[in-house]
Amino acid sequence: RQALVTYGDYAWVYYRLANYEMVELYLGRVRQVCRSLFSPEPYSAQIPEVHAQKGWSLLAFGLRHGEEAEKCFQMALRGDASNQEFQAGLAISAFA
Repeated sequence: RQALVTYGDYAWVYYRLANYEMVELYLGRVRQVCRSLFSPEPYSAQIPEVHAQKGWSLLAFGLRHGEEAEKCFQMALRGDASNQEFQAGLAISAFA
């Protein structure tokens, strides 16, 4: 499941580097992971790791995005309430 986030990140980086062959490679891997998770969409899946990654990204852009990041971590915790990383993200975003 974590591979979905990583492959998506790689696809974005290679897109920014204009290496479209590698973009297609990683998008293919994203499609495979989404298919294995039975996602109705080929390039996304509603899994806790994706919500948490979005929350961390929002916090990286500054604490002014804390409210939106908090919602992301709440969504992530609905899928995995015992994950300490998600709980820490929620606490940091609530502080923001």
